[in-house]
Amino acid sequence: MTMAQTGDPSKIDWLAASKFLPPQAAVALVSRPALEAVLQASTRPRLLLVICPPGYGKTTLLTQWRERLRRDGETVGWLSLDEDDADPVQTLAYMVLSLSAAGADMQELERMAVQGFAETSLSAALSAVLAAIARLPGRVTLMIDDYHRVPAKALDGVLEGLLSRMPDNFRLIVSSRERPSLSLAALRAQGLVAEIGADRLQLTADDIAPLFAGQLDQLAVERLVARTEGWGVALQLARLWLAGAPERAAAIDQFSGRTTDVADYLAEQVLRDLPAAARQALLETSICERISGDLANAITGRTDCWRLLSDLQRLNTLLIPLDGERRWFRCHLLFREFLQEQLQREMPDRIPSLHAAASRWFEHNGAPVEAVRHARLMGDYDRVETLVRDAGGWALVLYGGIGVLRNLLRGLPREELVRRPHLWIAQSYLYTKDGDIAAARALVDAGRKAGPPGPHDYAAVRDDLLIGGVIEGYEDQWLTPAEYEKVAAIEQLIESSDHLGLGCLYESLCVAAMRVGQSELVEEAAIKAVRHMRAADTILGLNYAHFHLGLTQLIIGRLREAEATLREALTIAEENFGAESGQTMIAQSLLAAVFYLQNDLAAAKSHLDGVIEQLENGDCWFDIFATVYATASDIAFAMLGLEEALAMLDRGARMARRRGLERLMPLLLAHRIRLLVRGGEMLKAAQISGSLDFTFTLGEWRQKPWVWRSHHEAGMALAALYIAQGAPGHALEVLADIHAAAADRKHGLQLIQSIALEALALRHLGRHEEAIARIVDALRLALPEGMARPFIDEGGAMEALLSLALRSLREAAADSLLKTQLAKLLQLMSSQGTVLAGGQDFSPREREVLTELAHGYSNKEIARLLNMTENTVKFHLKNIYAKLGVDKRGLAVARAREKALIS
Repeated sequence: MTMAQTGDPSKIDWLAASKFLPPQAAVALVSRPALEAVLQASTRPRLLLVICPPGYGKTTLLTQWRERLRRDGETVGWLSLDEDDADPVQTLAYMVLSLSAAGADMQELERMAVQGFAETSLSAALSAVLAAIARLPGRVTLMIDDYHRVPAKALDGVLEGLLSRMPDNFRLIVSSRERPSLSLAALRAQGLVAEIGADRLQLTADDIAPLFAGQLDQLAVERLVARTEGWGVALQLARLWLAGAPERAAAIDQFSGRTTDVADYLAEQVLRDLPAAARQALLETSICERISGDLANAITGRTDCWRLLSDLQRLNTLLIPLDGERRWFRCHLLFREFLQEQLQREMPDRIPSLHAAASRWFEHNGAPVEAVRHARLMGDYDRVETLVRDAGGWALVLYGGIGVLRNLLRGLPREELVRRPHLWIAQSYLYTKDGDIAAARALVDAGRKAGPPGPHDYAAVRDDLLIGGVIEGYEDQWLTPAEYEKVAAIEQLIESSDHLGLGCLYESLCVAAMRVGQSELVEEAAIKAVRHMRAADTILGLNYAHFHLGLTQLIIGRLREAEATLREALTIAEENFGAESGQTMIAQSLLAAVFYLQNDLAAAKSHLDGVIEQLENGDCWFDIFATVYATASDIAFAMLGLEEALAMLDRGARMARRRGLERLMPLLLAHRIRLLVRGGEMLKAAQISGSLDFTFTLGEWRQKPWVWRSHHEAGMALAALYIAQGAPGHALEVLADIHAAAADRKHGLQLIQSIALEALALRHLGRHEEAIARIVDALRLALPEGMARPFIDEGGAMEALLSLALRSLREAAADSLLKTQLAKLLQLMSSQGTVLAGGQDFSPREREVLTELAHGYSNKEIARLLNMTENTVKFHLKNIYAKLGVDKRGLAVARAREKALIS
């Protein structure tokens, strides 16, 4: 049962909404002012546990206290749990909806909760919920009833998450038959946990005397309390039993044995007093958690169940109305358990047909989860598969129904699951959304063996190909052109009117084409995916297409287009799935890469804050991870230093091993070398480049197109190291290869990066005119797109070269726009400067002087090259010597190289 179910509101709404309201008492409840006073005084504890066996009135007590708190102006949410509430994310969504039902303004969280926090991890949803509660005015209490009904420990993590970061205005009250296995030592030590047990809830003769007025005298009431040990449900049953025949009062002394025996005896007597038709209806409808007249008619085959339910109102506390219109009812849990035992004893052969009737009714009234539940309970797993398929199957996820799908599949035995393709396909897709790719692969393999799609089941055949392809994409397969063609061939099997199928296929093709570096094919497939996902009307599917499109635009080097595409994706994600959703995290991570390249470090960092952890534990794939860790480590280096940057790469390596993304490891290793060179750690960089883990082969990209990323990263790292080691000729050989690879695939960003390093290598060889020409080529590609970091990241040597390029452009009296853009870039680089570990900061002009000094130029030559007087050169040298702690030109150059101020 989820809020996402649809159908006739008059028939279905209370199935969900009744979870957010306590039972509606049909009679006056026992007044317990002393116990209410104890509760009212319990204001300090953040968690109040009401723990006792069944029938002691836990729910009744909390209901009364809820009314008291509401009268005092407190916001009080109510959530009744049952056996189907085992999914932590869905239950957290129920908590939000319960607070909304209580009048709390949960803002966008209410919409996210209705969707079951689709595309949002548990930790992110939990943080958002706590933040929203903290913003609410006044005291907020959430009462959770029947916690024991949830499978063992399923929700303990949610409660512990709430308790560990609970805002000051929030309190949690939990009732259960058993004490939850929560880690409460720290809270108990602070006096923030309180507990009420059965001893406090036992009713006294004074408590119940008003209930038995006219039936029993005070002495008989005391005897009854003694016989029942103050057990609330037994006393309620006794009241009903006495109402049936007043002379029964004399039999109270005959009760003996355990109180549970008394309750069973009284329940049997109460049931026996009912008319045969009412008794039969109660027994047969006990298979349902909640019943209405229409549902009861469908189950029993009668037409008068509305009248029977009305006649049964005298059972009051045993048959409880769930809404003010008295359309939905539920039996007291103990009474229902008794009825189910009686049903099993009296007519076991009828139980499957009762579940079948209930399943049909729920199906026809738009409640697929309940329909599946009853089909499962009758053991009809073929019907379960049909219901899941008709509800939308795996595609429910693409329409914001991930919570519905989880509930549809909950509790299905694996041996039944693998025999039915629509079930194992749906479950395997859920595994991928949870980031458990190994479980998805294992289930698909088992399903294809035990229950492969039939050749005439178009939907199952299509879905096997599509979801199998999704898993292969997450496993980082499709590494050759032949495998790409294999994926592309699926298009022939999908009907032209099947927009969802085609949209999913084109998104898989985006991944497959990206694997082999074919950016133009990625862009083509992404545009088709956008068109078909729009036609299929799935916002989630549409946004994945935007991610693929934005990422390939970034790689192509069209930074402004990429930013526009990804901003649109971010808006869609936030509006439809919330600020904490996985969709939002992916959009933010890709935008961070754009902002970093544009040198907007603050924006890049803010877009990555809190994002990586969610990506690591959710729905993400190789290409996103490759972009994220490179960006995050570059940001860390620029803002925090080398140590933090390397720690980020270590984190990426741990994630890659955990998720089996072995292709990510060489990328991270190559980026480590680049950062070490940038940070002046040449020896460490050289050691890694000479290790067995690091490989680079000229021309490898031609035979192995899937290595395009690692080939480029390794080549850039090796070239940077060669330049730093004074071997620019070797660097040019490597750079020529990766330049050719980038040009062949039209990867504009990689082309800019390789050309920029080529220019530096040429200048180190003394080929200044060629160096200037090459850097101008890179600038023409980069600056119109606002791309700055490929130049800034190369430090003072690049700044000196750019200054020469600007001088050359000015002398040529051409390219006014480029000159303006370059001047702004140099001004930006000048304002950032370089800071040594000791806190000494070097201006851009000082770095220019150092660079020319390293080339062996005299003061006079440096002055001519940099358009300054010799006296100015001497002034800069004096400052440089002081900052480096040297007094000679050669020592200054050596120390500057150690500190990575120059190459």
